[in-house]
Amino acid sequence: MRRALLPLLALGACVNTALPVTHGPITTADAFQATVAGKTVANADTTVTIHRNGTLSGSTKGTEISGVWEFRDGQWCRTITAPAASAEDCQLWRIDGNLVTIRRDGGKGETLRFRVATPG
Repeated sequence: MRRALLPLLALGACVNTALPVTHGPITTADAFQATVAGKTVANADTTVTIHRNGTLSGSTKGTEISGVWEFRDGQWCRTITAPAASAEDCQLWRIDGNLVTIRRDGGKGETLRFRVATPG
């Protein structure tokens, strides 16, 4: 009986585990954590590491930046805290393999594209 129970317990543990999103919108905090948190997004101008603890660090156009983030209401909301504080910007994220398209200002603003990678 014990041997039959172990596979069922293992399967039950997998049911609550969020899997990374590989294609489509990232709409939940669990999916964001599984897909992007702990990784770096980069394009020609910007490189940002999105730390699992709700902070971010990197550079944009040669300027070092840091800040905080949270995922709520289907959006990644970030606030840059250095070198100068900025207003919060909530963004919609859509992933396609290792490429991500971000739409700023709650999905109404500028569209940016980044490559997602595990920090080196």
